[in-house]
Amino acid sequence: MSKSRNWVLAGILAIVVVGALGVVFFGGSTDESGLEGTIGAADRHRGEQMKDKYVKLAGEEGTDVGAASTPDDPFLAAIGEAFGRMTETERAGVFERADLDLRAEMLGRAPANLRGEILGRLSLDERVKFLDRASAQELGRWMGRMTPAERASILGRAGVSEEQFGRMAPQARAELLRGADLNERGLVLARADLNERAELLGRADLALRQGVLGRLDLAQKAALFQRADLAGKMAALSRADLDLRADFFGRLALDGRFGAFQRFSESQRIEMERGLSELQRGELLGFASEAARAQAFERASLDARWEAAGRFFDEAGRKGVLARAGLGELSWNKLDLNQRKNVLGRLDLNEKAAVMNRAPDALRAEAFGRLSLDERWGALSRGPESLQRAVLARAPLAMKADVLSRSFEHARGVLGRAVESARFDNARMENARAENARAENARNVNQ
Repeated sequence: MSKSRNWVLAGILAIVVVGALGVVFFGGSTDESGLEGTIGAADRHRGEQMKDKYVKLAGEEGTDVGAASTPDDPFLAAIGEAFGRMTETERAGVFERADLDLRAEMLGRAPANLRGEILGRLSLDERVKFLDRASAQELGRWMGRMTPAERASILGRAGVSEEQFGRMAPQARAELLRGADLNERGLVLARADLNERAELLGRADLALRQGVLGRLDLAQKAALFQRADLAGKMAALSRADLDLRADFFGRLALDGRFGAFQRFSESQRIEMERGLSELQRGELLGFASEAARAQAFERASLDARWEAAGRFFDEAGRKGVLARAGLGELSWNKLDLNQRKNVLGRLDLNEKAAVMNRAPDALRAEAFGRLSLDERWGALSRGPESLQRAVLARAPLAMKADVLSRSFEHARGVLGRAVESARFDNARMENARAENARAENARNVNQ
């Protein structure tokens, strides 16, 4: 994975809730609208575009990391593509299943206009509750940023002039707020900058965070989920019900679904194979490795091997094999048991594997069943899509949901290793910069 992509992934997982909630407090207020219903069959597979008003403007915070790059791991790429095909209703439904911290992180990735709209749904009373988390130093600093007209009522009630206020320490200014009403406190809070609000909101308790996230309508939930990173989306979907996880699994590209099942238990994979017909098993043997097919040839009975060799070799080929065995003057069909063993023993690995490709269906199916589980599924992975679909079709919903969760664990591990790699690169770069600085200092001293 390239260093640039490692830096992106490191940034994904480094986002904290403090930054997530650092947003503008005041904006137009609209009625709260909850998520209505669950995922309907009518729009389950309907692709929808993000509403234009939620599109990130150039230079805004909140990068859509989930779609920023294609992971090197094929299964991660398949997961990312499947998330991109979810409908608005589905995205909103999965967003609701994420835990509070994850939803807060998704909020932090939203463009400024969406965050402003979401926080504008809070009432004035709810907004000023965040002011209780501020220190006296912070309150005094924010009061100093107010216009004389904005703090006139606060100073007038305390009998303090503007000149006196200008000489007061921040802590003393904060004392003037003891009798401030709701609107006055709201004006003070409005003077905190974005970073200060982020710090303030980082101290908020669970109830206050829920107050922000509890005002979302369906479109906003979907928009926030769309902007989550891949790890966040997987974490949220892991909490979804069985039907939704199984449905999502069905949307993965075929190679992604099949790759996921290769991580499943032996007993479950064997159970799924049982639906394959003799003809299908025989066909799959042709996609096994050359060594596996040669080994299958050696395990077959003498009669079966002789019949298969007779099918494979033409007249010239038979004469060549007989000559190698020192039986060039004899007829292929008139050899005794020992002579046949001698002839078949002269075949090389490539010939044995090729002979199995022309063996009767029953023999090929039997030989396929003797391969190891990994060899059989290796052949399946290289086989035609029709056979892969035939195997996957036998997986029940619970198995699909389970394998998706297990695959998410694998995928999160891949992302985690990428982050560790990025941290290593970062540390190496810092060390190199420090070494260069020391060398430059040494040169300056010598001069």
